[in-house]
Parts: sequence; structure tokens; C-alpha cells
Amino acid sequence: MENLPARTETNRREMDRTWRCPTVKTSTYGAPRSATYHPHIVGGLYLHCKYFGANSAADRTLHYNEAPFPPLTPGPHLENPFMARSFPCCAYFLLVTCLAAPYRTPVWAGDWPTYAGHATRNHATSDALPNQLLLQWQYQSPQPPRSAWPNSKRLDFDRTFHPVIADGKVLFGSSADDTVTALDLQTGRVAWQFTADGPVRFAPACWQDRAFVASDDGYLYALALADGRLLWKHAASPDRQLVLGNGRLISRWAARGGPVVFGNTVYYAAGIWPSDGVFVHALECQTGEVVWSQTDLGTLEMDQPPGGARAESGIAPQGYLLADEEHLY
Repeated sequence: MENLPARTETNRREMDRTWRCPTVKTSTYGAPRSATYHPHIVGGLYLHCKYFGANSAADRTLHYNEAPFPPLTPGPHLENPFMARSFPCCAYFLLVTCLAAPYRTPVWAGDWPTYAGHATRNHATSDALPNQLLLQWQYQSPQPPRSAWPNSKRLDFDRTFHPVIADGKVLFGSSADDTVTALDLQTGRVAWQFTADGPVRFAPACWQDRAFVASDDGYLYALALADGRLLWKHAASPDRQLVLGNGRLISRWAARGGPVVFGNTVYYAAGIWPSDGVFVHALECQTGEVVWSQTDLGTLEMDQPPGGARAESGIAPQGYLLADEEHLY
């Protein structure tokens, strides 16, 4: 934690000129009629983006009120839930920043318990924004994300950490140190941490008193929101083989179908090599008991890159799952 200097229009322009990359502003949700304010980043991260160089002809700004902000350094991405995409962010480790309207004591609004706010990943909320925002606290992760596919334009699900909000805490997983961190929502201090045996590439999915975390070690973990205790865990595959993958030692059936909760059921998927098998599981949130499992999604013989050799291939779940009343996507 640190005391942050106030930003002026002069040093903001200087920073833009120095880095020639997007500057970042963040904001919170707040319902003005009830004077409640939602911590941003998941509840409502807004980016103040200015594009330079090749994009200068199409400069665009998503701008809300000025707020005190620390000096920024180049780095990976922060996600804008409204735009359902990522923007380059100047803050190398800037992950969670909490703001509130000035001269008022923040009263936190509703939770943002899963990636994009809902099982359908709709990136939407009915909360409104207050007129003026001030920085409350900032947290820096010890390490930046380590993406599984850093050069892929399509597989970008883990280019940044994706925080969620539940039970008075901000939670996110790390693909760098395999740790789930829970921060106190009001102070930004670390409440607890849990370390898996492989990268955690997806946001936790929260339900009642627990958070569900998928890891490249091939497990889904259920953790107590209060203190991070392991409540139960589920192995995606009965075989515990480990292989070298994406620069790490991971399960042959890494859990990369990001967890989603619908009703009282949590869903996740595992397996990134279709020829070895892909698993999709539905578990009871409370007990971890299996509701159903799909262990054969089928294969298709097709040409494989780079030389075009024929081989069995199929679906490899790598990204966040979506759910509604009838389907799992």
C-alpha cells in the first residue's frame, strides 16, 4: 500500500507524451439515488484510452472525471468489462484500484462474483456512475501475468488478471505464481492467499460462501471466501500425468475451461490436447459431488499445422465457459 500523489492536467499530459501509449483511468459504479458506490475493476472498470502512432487518426477517449493517479509504467492489459475486450495498459502491475466519490464514506454496492459479472458473461450492470471519483487504494501483484499463448491473437484469455468481487473481498488468480489472492475490499490489504500446483489462468467463480478456482494442475478447487480454506477439490481426470506445456509443468488435462456457476451447479472443463481426451464436469457447489460428466466430445480427422499431416483433432476448451437455463457453452 502507498500514498499516491495527486495528478494534475500538466503531469497527465507529460505522462501521455512520455509513454505514447494508452493512459488508464478507472471508475466505480455507484447508485446516486442511494449514495452507494461500487469498487471498479470488475464492477465497472472504465479505461481512459488515447491511441497514438498508427492509430492517431482514430484517437478515441473513454473519459470520466479526473482522479489522483500514480505514475504509470508500461505493461500488460487491464480488462474493460463493458467493452468485452482488453486494452494495452501503461501500468505494468496495476491490477486493482478502488475509487469512490469525494467527501463521502464509500458504501459498497453489489458483488461482481464472476468474470464479466454473470454466467452469461454479459459484462453488464444496472448501477450508475458517480460524478467524481478519487483513488482509495491500489494493489500491485509481485509478478505480471504469464500468458499460455503470448503470441496468439485468438487465445488471449489469460493476458491479464481478472478480479471478481464477493463477500467484501476482491479475488484474482495468477498465472505467474499459481496463487489466488483475496484483498479486503475497503482497505486493499491481503486477506488470504491460496496456492495451487499449477497456473491459475481464470477468475474465480463465487457462490454463497465459496470461490471456485480452476488450475493447470488439473483440479477445480472450492475455497472458503472467509479465509481461503480448501473445502473440496475435484480432479478433472483420474490420471495424474504431468507434462511440459506452455513453459510449465502442468497436468495433461489442464483445467482451462474457466469455471461458471449456474444455480447450485459449477461447471468447468479440462484437456487441451483433444487426442488425449477432453472432460466437462458439472458439480454440486456445496459438496463437490458429480452431477454429470462428459468424457467424450468426439474427434475429427483433419490436416494439422505446420506440415498438413492428417491426425485426430477436436475441441480444446481454452477460455471462459458460459451457461444459461438450457445450455453450457
